[in-house]
Amino acid sequence: MDSKLNLRKHFREQEKSWREILGQQLLQEQRKLTLNLVEFLKMKMEVWCGYQALPDEASVSAAVEQSLHIHWAFPKVHGDELSFWTPKNSTNFLSGAFGIQEPDEKNASLVGLAKIRGMLIPGQAFDREGRRLGRGKSYYDRALKQFKGLKVGVCFSPRLSEVALPQEAWDISMDYVVTEKEVIVSSRK
Repeated sequence: MDSKLNLRKHFREQEKSWREILGQQLLQEQRKLTLNLVEFLKMKMEVWCGYQALPDEASVSAAVEQSLHIHWAFPKVHGDELSFWTPKNSTNFLSGAFGIQEPDEKNASLVGLAKIRGMLIPGQAFDREGRRLGRGKSYYDRALKQFKGLKVGVCFSPRLSEVALPQEAWDISMDYVVTEKEVIVSSRK
């Protein structure tokens, strides 16, 4: 567990440095990431799950907005679990657990996990085998345990580890990882 804490810190510091060096060019990197996501999602259909990014995560908002052929759901924390909701519009979000923007249940519909075909998933880091280093609370790992759809990790390239990340028995791997530079098909897929 201690090694995961150290890795989280390492990747946060690496990306912070990368963001500072890029400065204004960061917007260009975000556009590249959005283009890769939009291209990846072009032939996907039905219900997919996105997320509202924290300040240190890669945003998927523009890709969601450009992929109108997909019906979008978003996660909401309930205790130790995630539920998934489709908001009526892009303004139906409230600050929820950990300051994350979550769907307002009064203006959203609950979506069963079985109806979701794929998920875009943030992470502190990913490796080329699809291993994911989360924030340590295992929300996504618990939700994805029974999930049959595509699992797509999303990050900027400084959070892509070239060495294998540690993996516990409960950690769920991704099928794909999308960065501003590439779309990686996990060899575990």
